[in-house]
Amino acid sequence: PACGEITITASGDAAAKQPECVGVYSPTEMFSAGRQVFKHQTQQRYLLVRPGDVDWSVQESVESKGCLMQSACAPSMCPADPRARTCERLGRTSWEYWNGAEMKHGDITVKCSVHKY
Repeated sequence: PACGEITITASGDAAAKQPECVGVYSPTEMFSAGRQVFKHQTQQRYLLVRPGDVDWSVQESVESKGCLMQSACAPSMCPADPRARTCERLGRTSWEYWNGAEMKHGDITVKCSVHKY
């Protein structure tokens, strides 16, 4: 089944540096890289897989080049899939956030209202 709402929570530096990324994302009619695009309910933020990328990312627009948060990979149609947290090949072990200078591992949790992992 298709995903419902996606909720992103964060604590510590991830929440302090990217507060606009936390919250509830609703499915849109748009698709990117074969996966549904989600839009934050109150902020100008999108959750999607960019064409040519291998991870879910939170961006300011669908066309943005840089991301504010990203998963380690995008192994399924659901960004809350626990496998999205790690990518051995790239050495990633969690969702990451942009701290203003670089991507850093963060205390970030992603949940789906349909898929209960």
